[in-house]
Amino acid sequence: MGIGKDQRRQFQYLRNDQIDKTWTPIFEVTRKFLINNNQSYQILRRQFPIRLAAAKTIHKSQGSTVNNLVAHLGRRKNDHMHYVAFSRVRSLEGLHILHLSEDKISVSIDVTVEMDRMRSTTKVLNSVIELPDPQTWLNILCHNVRSLHLHIKDVKEESYLSSCDLIGITESRLKQEETDSCVAITGFPTLYRHDSVSNSLIRPHHGSVIYSKHQLSSTYKGRPGGIEITSAVIVKQNTRVRVIFLYCPPKVSTLNNFSIMMQSVSSLIEEKTILMGDFNVDIQNNCSLINLMKTYGFNQLIEEVTTDYNTALDLIFVNFIDNNAKSGVLECYYSDHKPIFICLPM
Repeated sequence: MGIGKDQRRQFQYLRNDQIDKTWTPIFEVTRKFLINNNQSYQILRRQFPIRLAAAKTIHKSQGSTVNNLVAHLGRRKNDHMHYVAFSRVRSLEGLHILHLSEDKISVSIDVTVEMDRMRSTTKVLNSVIELPDPQTWLNILCHNVRSLHLHIKDVKEESYLSSCDLIGITESRLKQEETDSCVAITGFPTLYRHDSVSNSLIRPHHGSVIYSKHQLSSTYKGRPGGIEITSAVIVKQNTRVRVIFLYCPPKVSTLNNFSIMMQSVSSLIEEKTILMGDFNVDIQNNCSLINLMKTYGFNQLIEEVTTDYNTALDLIFVNFIDNNAKSGVLECYYSDHKPIFICLPM
């Protein structure tokens, strides 16, 4: 198209009232050839530099996107063929239609009936799980975000923030010199960090952060058996609960290390306790962790996959029974781990 524009601009002086402005002048090209190097005889060739244009059927054009298109719907009348043809081009200016006729545009009756039904009788269901009203519920969430410094903007846009009372973030990978203001979230005045230490220039691989809308007490952090735990007690109205957020690196996710951890926090779990986080044990294929936790009086609540790899690594254990409690898994686009939550009625 650029060559044609240049050609029209260069030879616009040749145009008159009978020549359309969109026509492009094409001049003949001549060349002389000698016959067997004989200077007495020559051949003169005259030709116009015209190249054959390619065309394809509308069916074969599906999936193509072009800047300019000449469309001809032909003689046959096929449902929705006009949409397939005309939607190949990026702009209306680049679309040229030959022999356009209303008779060649057809819409399937079945499609029309279905569209009318959808507009009049169907409802779009909300596929996003919403946490219950925080006025009457204590809502707690845990999420392995795979580097908080990379995803803090994404976390701030999460719809669950307005409903959550307490949020535990694991694998935060924050440096100790980074201030709280770097990862602060509006509405959560209390922030409790458990940063991992790195002896090199790269970021530490672990670390946890607790966000709370309420005052926390009896905070605790440690790494018994190599398992990172960050804990606090939250009180909302008449509900008091100890929450332990956990991250277990894959190399230390053994029953022996979990036993060491549970023995280490034995004094913390004497009250109503929630133990939640990334255990790095897929309970779909391994029940030994669940059996171990039962010996300490804890039952597991999550019943669905919690990662993009169809594994159930992020778990919630509780040492109490509340038939009205709710728990589950939310969706996430920026981490391969999904947020897990537990909600307690007050």
